[in-house]
Amino acid sequence: MSEPETAQRALLLLTTTADDESARLLARTLVEEGLAACVTRHAVKSVYRWDSEAGAAGSREAAICEDDEVLLVIKSSRERQGALEARILALHSYECPELVAIEPDHVEAKYLAWLLAACS
Repeated sequence: MSEPETAQRALLLLTTTADDESARLLARTLVEEGLAACVTRHAVKSVYRWDSEAGAAGSREAAICEDDEVLLVIKSSRERQGALEARILALHSYECPELVAIEPDHVEAKYLAWLLAACS
């Protein structure tokens, strides 16, 4: 398999949580269960539109919210994506959790080998 094909097996998944403790627990669970090789936690400040009555982004009349959150950068593999997303949705406290998957164009060979082995 060529490097671009192999790199496409790597996956970054982004999600946010309400606080560091829920982020820590989610990150540990994903790594312990082999769904992620590594999860990096970052404190962030999010600004977003939310309609609490509709339970979604809603219309332009939805409230503008600002919250402290923890961004998780989850390093995994494409093969584990379905199970990874299902597990996050099962454990997440948010009604509408962020799940954004990014496929890298390049991953350093030794790191990629470790990542894929850790997620198999």
